[in-house]
Amino acid sequence: EMSHLVCVAVSCLSLSGPARPWNERPAVLSRRAAVTSAASAALAFAATAAPVQAVTLAGVSPSKMLTIGQYLNDVRSARAGILELKPLLEKGTSGYEQVRVELRKPPANGIRKAASKVLIQLDGTELYAEKNEQYESIKLSLATLDNGCRPASAALPGAMVAEADKLASLLEDFGQGFPVKYAEPQQ
Repeated sequence: EMSHLVCVAVSCLSLSGPARPWNERPAVLSRRAAVTSAASAALAFAATAAPVQAVTLAGVSPSKMLTIGQYLNDVRSARAGILELKPLLEKGTSGYEQVRVELRKPPANGIRKAASKVLIQLDGTELYAEKNEQYESIKLSLATLDNGCRPASAALPGAMVAEADKLASLLEDFGQGFPVKYAEPQQ
């Protein structure tokens, strides 16, 4: 392929510029000749390069992978939202009510929807059972965090911070194992 690329570049050099006798070579390339040869070489290289293969998951179509990637962005945003609740949890009972309110607002309130939509896309694949088990753990941890912040609860701030860290870790684990890269959440 490289010899083909060199031949294309040399032929472009010989074709560009004013007509000259066959045995006369220009001493310096004109700007037009340099641009033309570089563009032709780039096109030749692009044509001979190996085609890009899409990374897929067995049993999941490319459109489903796109959908999964979009919902994984929501899972990642929710994880960031959970981590932002730690200062409120460290306040103890004075911050618990605010934590419960924040759990019902975006991005944290999108955990269940995003994870369940990912599971719908994975139905029938080898990854479904693992991700479904992780989702059940996420729901349990989310309920533990919410119930621990109820007014009648005697949960200690350290335990609630640990539960928030556990939930964030579960959300991170849920997002792993997919051949898609998700974008950073927009602030």
